[in-house]
Amino acid sequence: MLAEKWASEKRVGNFYASSECPLDPRLTPLGEEQALANRSITQLYPEGYPELIFVSPMRRAVQTALLSFGGGGGNDGGDIRQTKQTPTSRFVALESCREQTGLHICDKAQPLWKTRAEFPIVDFSGVRYDPDRPDADLLWERVGGTGARESRADLILRARSLMAEVARRTETSISVVAHSSLLLTLFNAVLELRPADAALGAWFRTGEMRSVSIFFD
Repeated sequence: MLAEKWASEKRVGNFYASSECPLDPRLTPLGEEQALANRSITQLYPEGYPELIFVSPMRRAVQTALLSFGGGGGNDGGDIRQTKQTPTSRFVALESCREQTGLHICDKAQPLWKTRAEFPIVDFSGVRYDPDRPDADLLWERVGGTGARESRADLILRARSLMAEVARRTETSISVVAHSSLLLTLFNAVLELRPADAALGAWFRTGEMRSVSIFFD
């Protein structure tokens, strides 16, 4: 891993904010294996379950969703881990699912037109896009770009927006494939957990799946 190499060389500064940090990277081979491991769970689901899969438009998250639920790993022509299985669930990218952005180059999205071509099975119509600046990451720019990390207050607002979209939907089985900081915020600052479910507020491990029932007032 590049970050570990940076640390082993005792280099100063923040690797994730440096030019050596990859922009919107794909999963590592280990990450692919962790996503594929979820198939042991999802292949037991009945056909058409979940009805809808919301996913962050970041490439590593989209890969995780497709590998976990049977949609393949991407359309780059070189991924031997793709599957020919055709999922019956619908994959929808939402910006509200994105990782805390700003400052860290890995959390800046590649141009949306590239991601659409890479993952044609996913609906990206809900991701903001400026046709006059097709390479721009609008969320990244709004929170400060390379100069600042997205604030916790803004992250909470995005997590609330995600839950508002879940509440609006008519589907009753929905999966959310997102990132650790966003999910930690969701379970600790947006959802009201019962005392018996306090463990749900813990940090998500890489590739971890949790099943919850959410009730809206």
